[in-house]
Amino acid sequence: MANTNTPFGLALSRSQDGENSGVVKNCYIPSTNANKLYVGDAVVISGSNTAVYGEYGIGTLPTIAKAAASGGIDGVIVGFLPTGEFESAGAYPASKEGIALVSTNPMAKFNIQATGTVSAADVGKYADISTATAGNDYSGISGMALDHSTIATTDTLPLKIVGIADYLNNEAGEYAVVEVKLNK
Repeated sequence: MANTNTPFGLALSRSQDGENSGVVKNCYIPSTNANKLYVGDAVVISGSNTAVYGEYGIGTLPTIAKAAASGGIDGVIVGFLPTGEFESAGAYPASKEGIALVSTNPMAKFNIQATGTVSAADVGKYADISTATAGNDYSGISGMALDHSTIATTDTLPLKIVGIADYLNNEAGEYAVVEVKLNK
């Protein structure tokens, strides 16, 4: 059965260290953020909050920005704290400050769909993300995917392929879902 092309960002799968796979950090989303954010989006940490936000004092929260198609990844958004200003289901709006729940555990593994063909020979290699597909504003799920055209042995790429995700209706080939680790 062929895989379908339905990217969903990075979905927390499991961890090499067992019980700590779901550990997340509260991270600050500044009002200067120009991008909608989605569950499954890769992010980079860019300093800390420079203003008081709710109960959080200056410098107490890492500030995040959506990761670019090439470059590093520090974590993955797994949720948002409700602000009371908008419905928490769906995409987090641009230009609204808030708190994202971000998995930064270096031992965490994530499932992500590839933009093209991935084979068993690609396990152990590295790849970049693709930001070509927009996230779903209604469901709040990311459109990020693993950019299959960047798969290489170059260990400076941000994702390390650790396997083909093992679940029903997924197989090596076009649009395969693979299990990855963040390569920090």
